Amino acid sequence: MKSKIFFLTLISTFFILSISCNNMSRKKHEIKNIPTVNNKKSKLNIPSNLENQDTKGYISSYLNIKNLLVNDDIVNSSDNWIELSSNLDEIPITSFSLKKQEEIKKIIIDIKDIINKTDLNLISSQRNSFELISNKILTLIKLVGSKIKLYQHYCPMFNKNKGGMWISSSEEIFNPLFGSSMLKCGYVKSEIN
Repeated sequence: MKSKIFFLTLISTFFILSISCNNMSRKKHEIKNIPTVNNKKSKLNIPSNLENQDTKGYISSYLNIKNLLVNDDIVNSSDNWIELSSNLDEIPITSFSLKKQEEIKKIIIDIKDIINKTDLNLISSQRNSFELISNKILTLIKLVGSKIKLYQHYCPMFNKNKGGMWISSSEEIFNPLFGSSMLKCGYVKSEIN
């Protein structure tokens, strides 16, 4: 009996999320310019939760890619993919145990491989690659740590309803996997401290 109730609750939750995200996709969304982190060229105000926090390195590059994909900005996101690849090399790997060093090296190789296979001229390719590296970045953050609070977001509609996740410095949902077509689709799955 309990398993039937749990199963029905699970199906109901997924159904509600699906309807919610589908209804959102029919609305015309106003694209909100999400500023890139530590971008001196940007005239936008950086959200207060990013001020005076250490957001340099690979996390900064990752968050910049996320924000540019939210804004459907394929032109400016290309440089950040290259920057992300370069910033991964700045992780002080030798400060970790030998076991962690091997894990970190493997993740970095995997992320760079995904980046190298990404067609930076296609936003769909960037979004698919972004979702793939998001899982790797999450594992890397769990190994290396972060000086800022981050959130794991999840969109059940991505990849033909198979779902996809990304990491954000804000609880508020701005979906980089769909951009303006489904800007607010998703929810916070977990908090990363």
